[in-house]
Amino acid sequence: MRVASADIGYREGPNNDSKYGRAYGLNFNPYCDMAVSLWGQAIGERSAVGWFAYCPSHVAWFKQRGQWLGRNASVVPGDIVFFSWDGGPTADHVGVVRAASTGTADVLTVEANTSSGQVGSQSNGDGVYARTRSRAYILGFGRPAYSGGAPSTTGRHRITKGQTLGGIAAALGVSVAVLLGLNPDIKDPNVVREGQEINVPAKPTAPGGGNSASGGGTSAPAPAPNPQPAPGPAPKPPKPSTGRYVPPAYPNGIAPNKARPSARQLQAALKATGYMPKSVAAADNYGPKTQSAVAKWLDAHPAYKERGKRYDPSIGPKGWAALFRQAYGS
Repeated sequence: MRVASADIGYREGPNNDSKYGRAYGLNFNPYCDMAVSLWGQAIGERSAVGWFAYCPSHVAWFKQRGQWLGRNASVVPGDIVFFSWDGGPTADHVGVVRAASTGTADVLTVEANTSSGQVGSQSNGDGVYARTRSRAYILGFGRPAYSGGAPSTTGRHRITKGQTLGGIAAALGVSVAVLLGLNPDIKDPNVVREGQEINVPAKPTAPGGGNSASGGGTSAPAPAPNPQPAPGPAPKPPKPSTGRYVPPAYPNGIAPNKARPSARQLQAALKATGYMPKSVAAADNYGPKTQSAVAKWLDAHPAYKERGKRYDPSIGPKGWAALFRQAYGS
């Protein structure tokens, strides 16, 4: 949350030009999930948070790992929240939870590529904002297994009468999110029971001593030093050659009637050059409107058409580079 919150107030440039897109390598695209991925990387938790630019793929990843929670789950800071604005099964947008929330209560978040209020696009806005979201728009949550600087090995602790997950975390010097990451079966951090055994970060024991689960596990774990690892260096966007614009790399898999996030990148360049109306909504699908705009650009630049074809609504690597130089080059 420290890294994400520090970005509140960031504003993008024209056509989704953002530091997140540049660092991720997919600039001029909606960048909400790129930002979440980069925030995770910045604290050394890329393997826990994931590395995605496409929200539905990120949701599937959390589900495959057994780290998915429903829309009415109790959540803690650092959980990843996914939204579906129309209530359907596909994620439209993503952010990070910034405060604990239970049941059906609203969720406080930090989100990139959104708007500051209800006016404007909620999933393709102009910057990074702290938001308060109704559960009605939430698809669900991913719960990363953050390391939190805790040892990679674990021990066991038996909960005694009156103990809470927050109290155990404080005694260990870790966050509740760390304990939840070690215990994915705990869906509500406020609901634990006496006698329940949980995984806790293991720590060395003094000679002749034992851990908290030995001898019946009746004592709470003693505090243990838990130094945080230094965050890894933030990724730097590639530097273009001095005085020259360098087009983005040609994306693999981009083709008519294919759904790829890079289709939005293509649409932005077509709008910037006047071959696609700016009123056309950005979409991952390389559908008829995108094909029509590409065809108009190719008709105006026939050198980039495929040989032997009079009409080709697809764009190849050379055409891609030429289009982007025309749109954004000096």
